[in-house]
Amino acid sequence: MFMKRIVKNALAVTAALVAAGQAALTVSVTDDAFVQSNLPDKNNGSASAISSFFRNAIYYKTWMKLDASSLETLATGGTTLNLTASNTTAGYTIDFYLLSGVDSSSWNEGTITWNNAPGNNTGGAGFTTGASATYLASFTSFSFTAGTTYPLSITGAAETALLGALNTGSRTATIAFQRTGSGSLANNFHSTESATESFRPTLTAIPEPSQFALLGLGMVAIAFSRRRK
Repeated sequence: MFMKRIVKNALAVTAALVAAGQAALTVSVTDDAFVQSNLPDKNNGSASAISSFFRNAIYYKTWMKLDASSLETLATGGTTLNLTASNTTAGYTIDFYLLSGVDSSSWNEGTITWNNAPGNNTGGAGFTTGASATYLASFTSFSFTAGTTYPLSITGAAETALLGALNTGSRTATIAFQRTGSGSLANNFHSTESATESFRPTLTAIPEPSQFALLGLGMVAIAFSRRRK
């Protein structure tokens, strides 16, 4: 009976640790900037907003760099990009892509422009073949309200691809987004330079729970060992 109680308690602790391990982690957005076709050599890295726009053959696209190097291994099942609108717009679709063919160390927000953005199709919409752009998710026909944070869930094969980049190598990834369809207003979101910290973009994901389960099993083994002695 005593042994059963020890094992039961150890397993309960294991379950609690696994549950705690599933709490979302925040992946840092270290760099973000929009680039614009009408000013192809202009850098917007210090702007408080990141943008997407298309009208009269003028395009804005945004590049974002994510860094998970300080975090434990990330698991599928809860990956969300969180963006806060900085202006109010109605009915726009914005597509997000993982640029898996882009080395994230090849660009930073202080120097990126339309002409040098890695993987950018400088002729208009989209990305170059070398960027290996993988579609992640979209805000579809979405209306945005300034000051509201919008979560974009990334699931399935797209999530696997993104976490594959964030769990291997330098553990960084480049995401770019662009708008589908023209309109008179740009879709603006708060950038990493936003004066309001809670408005800055983040990616949230859950950690791999295996290490917590192993810790709990270790507790069970210790309980057995002490009981035998």
